[in-house]
Amino acid sequence: MIHRLDPWRISQIFYLIEQFWRCEIEELKKTINKMESQLRHCIGEDIEMLGMKELKQLERQLKTGAERIRSKKIRIVAEHINWLKGKQRAIQEENTRLKKRLHELHDDNISSGILEPNARKAIQLW
Repeated sequence: MIHRLDPWRISQIFYLIEQFWRCEIEELKKTINKMESQLRHCIGEDIEMLGMKELKQLERQLKTGAERIRSKKIRIVAEHINWLKGKQRAIQEENTRLKKRLHELHDDNISSGILEPNARKAIQLW
């Protein structure tokens, strides 16, 4: 048995759905306008109409935001410094290893009596 829906009932349902979405769209438009206004205030625009209370609140928000930004910057710089220190240690270790190897080669060349003139100059400059 197939039930047929009353066309009047269907139109009522569509009307209610349409009204729901119209209200949702209006609320979203209001939210967007409010957020755009707040953003303009944050960049110092359209603040002429703000009273002392709103200006103080905006100032607190900006101060908090600046503190968060500063904190994030400090954290990033500290991480980068630590990374650079690690890289510096690795380079120093490699340098020490290469110096040791150079001295070993120098000692081997001296003991075998083979040392090219350019190698002597390099070792003397060291």
